[in-house]
Amino acid sequence: MPINCIRLAACIAAGVATLTVPAIAAATSLTLSQYTATASPATVFVLDVGVADVVAGSAVGAYDITLHYDASLWSARSVDFNSFLSGSDPMGSIATADFSVLGKVQLQEVSFVTPLDPQPLDVLQPQSFTFATIRFAAVGQGTSGFGFSQAALYDAWGDPMAVTAVPEPSSMVLAALGLAGLGLRQARQRRARTSG
Repeated sequence: MPINCIRLAACIAAGVATLTVPAIAAATSLTLSQYTATASPATVFVLDVGVADVVAGSAVGAYDITLHYDASLWSARSVDFNSFLSGSDPMGSIATADFSVLGKVQLQEVSFVTPLDPQPLDVLQPQSFTFATIRFAAVGQGTSGFGFSQAALYDAWGDPMAVTAVPEPSSMVLAALGLAGLGLRQARQRRARTSG
């Protein structure tokens, strides 16, 4: 009995969606405003690093995120941090950006706003917001991707939060194609065993 490749791919994709949707729905997602950019002389690229799906009544109190990029095409120049962890108090948080490793930007911020403050973080923060905006200058020519190497989020009490780094769309397509290829390989092996 021949296997319908389209049906097999659809079943695999449905299985992957079934496995991943509950984990993504329960976790706060890290996002980038873009996952790829094209570098050419004198290009300046601005990238927003954000969070989405923060559970209502919860808040991000600290984070430690490492972003990777192609250092042969881009050079990280500066970072502007948003005020969602500090509120209106300029001393409401401490934030650092580390560019010392080529191809990586490490962003860290800790809020001093506590859940007991008159305006706690869960009131200050929407469910989706931008942590920081990073500016890159082109140092080469070509197209490259940006992504998360490491990410940790903590709530207003300092407890770890479940976090999902949203993959770039091409990664999801490659994963689906790989699973479909494995399914086709198994189907061919079964067919070879039954006909041989």
